[in-house]
Amino acid sequence: MRILAFDSCGKTASVAVYDDGRVAGEVYIDTKQTHSATLLPSADWLLASLGLAVADMDYLAATVGPGSFTGVRIGMSAAKGMAFGAGLKCIGVSSLYAAAYGVRDCEGLVCAVMDARCGQVYNANFKVNNSVIRRICEDRALAIDELIDEVRGEKRIFLVGDGALLCKERFDAAGVDCAVARGGRIGVSAGDVALAAAEAVETAVAPEAFAVNYIRLSQAERERNARLEKTEETK
Repeated sequence: MRILAFDSCGKTASVAVYDDGRVAGEVYIDTKQTHSATLLPSADWLLASLGLAVADMDYLAATVGPGSFTGVRIGMSAAKGMAFGAGLKCIGVSSLYAAAYGVRDCEGLVCAVMDARCGQVYNANFKVNNSVIRRICEDRALAIDELIDEVRGEKRIFLVGDGALLCKERFDAAGVDCAVARGGRIGVSAGDVALAAAEAVETAVAPEAFAVNYIRLSQAERERNARLEKTEETK
């Protein structure tokens, strides 16, 4: 089985090819260029380097959120477009689960966190034991202080995701012991997306049914709703 996987939900972007139980290749990009400028060229280069084409894939996979609204759309659009053209199905993977999947060698509580701005993070918590991941809560958006209060008392806490360093600073200030997993590479890896997707092929859907999980409204939608509420109050 072969899977071409994308991630562009956060500050980094990556593309990977899963081939019969292993990640055959991955391109990981951490630059200031927009994901729309880097993702498809990276996929083309990776496939060519492996001597493969989209037609050789069995599935397309991508992170479906939460994360950057624009970033999520870019990765999912790439997967959907290729899937339509090749007549393949798509597998959606939570960006937070993919982040936790990448540190399944950590024993303890893994807090997957992505910067949601406005003092919040997108978060899901997982218990990891002997490389087995057990989800503790659904993907959500919450204040960092709420997360700190929730996990206070846990003995082994690992932070992963592009919000890990932000949370580490706040956890330290609150006297909650934790560690940032994976060293400096804190973004989601498409290789982990591909591996997670390989374990979830039963969830594959036609590209037209491939759906985003934004968790919360975009800033533009929140501002629009606030204006509407203010207008209603003045009537």
